[in-house]
Amino acid sequence: MNSEARQQAEAIEAFRPYLDAVKPCFKFQDLKRKNAVSLVEEWESSVAPTLKPTTVRAAKSHLRTHIIPALGEMSLMAITTRNVQAFVSALAAKGLSSKSIENVLQTQAA
Repeated sequence: MNSEARQQAEAIEAFRPYLDAVKPCFKFQDLKRKNAVSLVEEWESSVAPTLKPTTVRAAKSHLRTHIIPALGEMSLMAITTRNVQAFVSALAAKGLSSKSIENVLQTQAA
């Protein structure tokens, strides 16, 4: 391993606790029992504190207004492309602009 690669590996290891804190890992079997509401609860305790307040405020608004009412009780394993497309269509039917829909879809909840 050359010097640059070794330095990069050392930097990654030094930041591992921080990376692990903002990138929770889920076991595949846990996804069957988890729904969007439980994922949001985990996000609020582990990821939100690491983000800018404005990012958290926007994400919570998207979650409260659009995502949780539409998908909150569904198992994460049950959410399909068809569900997401129906969600996007419902947002458009509410009159949201393409940019607003894109912002909702890019909400960081995991």
